Amino acid sequence: MIIKSYEELLVGRDILDKLLLQLGIQINRADRVHLAYGHLENLIKLANSPELKKRYLLENSEKNEVYYSLNEIMELDNILKNINPNRQDGRILKSKFEILLSGPLLPTEENNKNNQPRNALFELSLLADMESRGFYCKLYDPNPDIVVQANGKSYCIECKRIFSNNGLDRAINDAKNQLVKTLYIHKKSRGIIAISITRAFTNGSKNIKTPNENTVNEFLSDELRKFVDSNKNLWEKVKNNKIIAIILHISAYVVFKEDLPMSWSRYLVITNIHDKDPKFKSLYKDFSKLDYLSS
Repeated sequence: MIIKSYEELLVGRDILDKLLLQLGIQINRADRVHLAYGHLENLIKLANSPELKKRYLLENSEKNEVYYSLNEIMELDNILKNINPNRQDGRILKSKFEILLSGPLLPTEENNKNNQPRNALFELSLLADMESRGFYCKLYDPNPDIVVQANGKSYCIECKRIFSNNGLDRAINDAKNQLVKTLYIHKKSRGIIAISITRAFTNGSKNIKTPNENTVNEFLSDELRKFVDSNKNLWEKVKNNKIIAIILHISAYVVFKEDLPMSWSRYLVITNIHDKDPKFKSLYKDFSKLDYLSS
């Protein structure tokens, strides 16, 4: 779980703008990310005026615009802090950020026709999570989304986001079909499907409410393990000698019942879909640097 001050987060805008210029992307203060930073800047300006700050939050609370802005900025902060732009193909990284900056600010206004920006955000977020733990990762285009090197082995990762549990079956089938084609080319690699269930979990509008910061990871861990257990029949559909694991990912803003600031939390779990098959036990060794592993 991450707690940062508004001032610390606003520094990220300068880091982002510097990266955008480096990538050859024109800065547009009207894109969804810079609009989010605008809300953050307004909160800083109102910090010493509790009544005005309260009014501002109320005026922008109908669609949770401020809270979603903070959530997006926290996720972007993780990306800017942890990815190494010099390791990536500049053309691909530029494309990902151009896509990320577009689209609607609010998840509730997202649909299948304009979901590419948050798809790119998830891919970059997963890349950042991996790189922050010492993995060597590269973005690819169009497929796979990410290639990770671990203990001398290569893993091709296909990323998907679902809007609801009803979309899980299709997402897994699409990812499997893409990986089958990818692994025909990357013959020495193994495949992993990464699924963001954030939108399905939050329904695009609700936040996570827990008593205090100590219960956040416990809550998310329980929810992800329930999700894994309840969808074992779908994992069976994916199983073959080349596709070996599912990564599930959640990121959401957190509201505490105690008097603590709003925070942001993410949780990642990787599960071996081949269960106890000894041929695939090395998965846990290869990814032992991840904070959370299902057994």
